[in-house]
Amino acid sequence: MPREKRTFEDVRYDFDETELLALGQELARVNQAQADLEREKKDASADFGARIKAVDARRSRLARKINEGFELRPVECVELLDAPRPGVKSIARSDTGQVIRTEAMTEEEQQRSLPFEVER
Repeated sequence: MPREKRTFEDVRYDFDETELLALGQELARVNQAQADLEREKKDASADFGARIKAVDARRSRLARKINEGFELRPVECVELLDAPRPGVKSIARSDTGQVIRTEAMTEEEQQRSLPFEVER
């Protein structure tokens, strides 16, 4: 009498229409999930890229300040016409009086500084 032993073998199985439809629906869901994840990855990458760029810009500004030892800041100044001599104006800091530069007066500035007597 032959002895029997149970085993499993891979044998071709043809899907019916209902199974193929279910597999197609699952494939569509998986494709959509992958597309969603790729979009999220792209968005996250763009976000991280923007954050890295902002930090890099801040780092560059700090490094420049340290390397140069100064930065330009808006400071209230006063223009002193005909100083240090006629036709030249000095620009001085209002807070310290330090002259930061001298330059030639414009024609308009020179006209205003001419002494005219007012007739009464």
